[in-house]
Amino acid sequence: MCDPLSLPTLPAALDAQGVRLRARQSGDQLAVDQLYQQWRIEQFIVGGLPLADCQQLASQQCRAQRQHYRLLEGPLAWGVVEQHGQCVGRLYLQQHGDDLHILDILLQPASRNHGLGSALLTACHAHAAALGCTQLSLLVELNNPRALLLYQRLGFVLTGVNGVHGQMVWPV
Repeated sequence: MCDPLSLPTLPAALDAQGVRLRARQSGDQLAVDQLYQQWRIEQFIVGGLPLADCQQLASQQCRAQRQHYRLLEGPLAWGVVEQHGQCVGRLYLQQHGDDLHILDILLQPASRNHGLGSALLTACHAHAAALGCTQLSLLVELNNPRALLLYQRLGFVLTGVNGVHGQMVWPV
């Protein structure tokens, strides 16, 4: 079993909007899986695959990702982002020494472009500092220009490329 890692504290302004970040519970699995599958289906549809194939691929990838996450070691945090009691996102973190790594940050489409992602990332950066980390890191799909621009605007710097992913670091 991995050591637990605390989740970041969100700004009070988000609380006023009914947003909270809490630890994932066993009953959340269906909601976070659906969130991930919806996101993957959006990507596959753009590639021109039939919907049934997109759904099957997304389901397979969800299971593979879940299995991969079970094998991770080190301090980990599994967070669910709620707004007015409904799951609107997830935030998964892992600490490696002086690096706080965002394994996954994902928001449902209706919750994007309203500042929630920026607020979560900024809270993660502050959390990294509070943990004594020197950087906040993540991987980004290079074919996701909106995410790349957001991360760069906040202070992340592209430090490497591996296939379709870019490694980004935001110094603390």
